Amino acid sequence: MAIEYEWDIEGADKHGDILDHDFSEKLKQLSSHAEHEVGHFDDNIVRAELVLVRTVGNEWEGVTGRSWAYVTSEGLPTEFDDGNKVPQRFLKEFDRNREWAIKV
Repeated sequence: MAIEYEWDIEGADKHGDILDHDFSEKLKQLSSHAEHEVGHFDDNIVRAELVLVRTVGNEWEGVTGRSWAYVTSEGLPTEFDDGNKVPQRFLKEFDRNREWAIKV
């Protein structure tokens, strides 16, 4: 099965329900959206979070698993929520974009 990775800025409402997403294969492509994310999609969005999403499978073969690594004030974690390691290339990509990405 294929493993795919994608950066996402999730927009959530006051209840924590995710209302919208802004996906990109490259983190830098989300930089222009980061400052405007809250309220960008919908007036009900009050919180935005940056996350790296790991998907096992694909739309043709079927998705068999998905996990998330949410950016915190300390940065991108080294593991996804299911215990899989975040590949070094994404940790390095985050470090190159840390200045703005940590603020999402």
